[in-house]
Amino acid sequence: MLCTLLAIFALSAQAQRIAEVVVRGNVNVPQEAILAKISARVGMDFDQSVLVRDRAALRDMGFFSDVIPRVETTPQGVRVIYEVQEYPRISQVRITGNTVFSTQEILQVMRLQSGKLMNHNDLAADIEAITRLYMQKGYLVNVDTDNLGLDREDPTILNLPLREVTIEAVRIAGLRKTRERVVRREMRHTRPGALYNLEMIQKDLQRVYNTELFEDISYRAEIGSDLGKVLVTVNVTERRTGLFSIGAAYNNRQQLVGFLEMYETNFRGMGQTLGVRLERGGPANANSYEINFAEPWLDRRNTSLSLSVFDKTLYRFGRGLFTPEPGAIGDEDRYDERRRGGIVTLSRPLSETTRAFVGLRTESVRTNNPAVLPTETFIKQDGTVNALSLRLTHNTRDVDFDPASGGFDAVSLEFAQADLKDIGTAIAGGFTGKANFNKVSIDLRRYFSPQGRRRNLTDKRHVFAIRLYAGKAFGKLPFFEQFFLGGSETLRGYPEDRFWGENIALLSVEYRAPLAQNLVGVLFVDAGDAWGGRYGTISDFTQHSRFQLQVGAGFGIRVRTPIGPLRLDYGFGKEGARTHFSIGNIF
Repeated sequence: MLCTLLAIFALSAQAQRIAEVVVRGNVNVPQEAILAKISARVGMDFDQSVLVRDRAALRDMGFFSDVIPRVETTPQGVRVIYEVQEYPRISQVRITGNTVFSTQEILQVMRLQSGKLMNHNDLAADIEAITRLYMQKGYLVNVDTDNLGLDREDPTILNLPLREVTIEAVRIAGLRKTRERVVRREMRHTRPGALYNLEMIQKDLQRVYNTELFEDISYRAEIGSDLGKVLVTVNVTERRTGLFSIGAAYNNRQQLVGFLEMYETNFRGMGQTLGVRLERGGPANANSYEINFAEPWLDRRNTSLSLSVFDKTLYRFGRGLFTPEPGAIGDEDRYDERRRGGIVTLSRPLSETTRAFVGLRTESVRTNNPAVLPTETFIKQDGTVNALSLRLTHNTRDVDFDPASGGFDAVSLEFAQADLKDIGTAIAGGFTGKANFNKVSIDLRRYFSPQGRRRNLTDKRHVFAIRLYAGKAFGKLPFFEQFFLGGSETLRGYPEDRFWGENIALLSVEYRAPLAQNLVGVLFVDAGDAWGGRYGTISDFTQHSRFQLQVGAGFGIRVRTPIGPLRLDYGFGKEGARTHFSIGNIF
């Protein structure tokens, strides 16, 4: 009896041991590779959890659509059988819905190719790689999971349907004065129905911010009516754009003047600029007026118009603000140019960063007689100038009015004719009558921040700014049409218009450090010269026929206002120190 029980127990124990492991159904995947993933081994005790664990391990290989484990009892023990349903070898990868990248470009980042075994792990990795490919250019893409996988009619074809994410709607929030179309027209890529692109949205927001109508701008994206669509909300904070002022001002050229000014850069809420300035005073105690108008969008192609009409007095060789003038031109208080005329300019973008300009200028110039020597009467020239100008710009600055990265390049050509009248005086070195002249100039600017690029358009940055400007004139130029160098706009530390000639070269370097919300400190170095031409020395303002390097350096502050930054610079040059005050950016 005891022997019989022991024999039954031995047979039962033997039945729970694994006697054989069998794999069935594989055609392309090697048997050895499958067995290497299986934990069941001949001779080990059988446990139901082994089947669960091995099934998951085989599914994780990615080559099988299903794995069915079975167990058979034999006299020798348990036979464990794994029946695998193998994916076929792919004959074609059929990609649909792609417009950003070609099918070939997408296939280059995929593991699954024609001729390879289908593997759902590789498919998941390929979908991730395609998503990264789109993200590299700022796009988002989804996969239509309902139609993803092997084709029902031909299982050797892998269907990969893509859904490039599009913009369902764009909302503008925060507008009070500005019309919505002013924002929308700058958003060239962020429009309903367009592909959603992070880089293009940032460029569009940058364009909106560069209108200088808003203090801040941001956006929010939300899922739309389905996963392939997004709702974009643009949030803006308007800035003050209007200015009305009555008062007195002092600058290097005009000295003390009284003025009435009305300035609006968002006229009628349409982003138009309208400015009127009336002045009385200055060394000549003259009345001046200037009316400016700009329309940034004449048509859907972003053709812009700017118009200026003026009757104003331009003072040459202005005195310093707090320092005596090192060189005097006779009775300089009487030397001014009365200019009447107008300028009209049309421009149109040629690309995202390139813009072309064409302008017409007509001016009548009358020079108030300065007390000069007979050999210096060439500055007494009256007459008219009519000019056609062509200009091409390339702009990659992040923020036009406060750049921290990028650059700005401009090439300008001007074709002009002067008609100078005989004012009854022998003009030493000058001329009367009609004469043609041309000018060409190049302006290169670069901006770098040691803190890197801005993450947001309103971020403050320490900035190194570099400008290289050069120009040359051809033909017979009136004295007042030469290149002038010196003063607040060019070579700081020197008198206004200190050097002149038919040639000009200037290199300026600035280090700009934000001090407060609307206050920036500046260190600068200017180096250059203006030289050559028919007009020589006036009093102590010695000129030269060849390039002679002039250097100025100093420091200053910038205060941001609705009409542009106020600039106050203190510069040191070879002829002493000078204070310069002006409005607007130099570069």
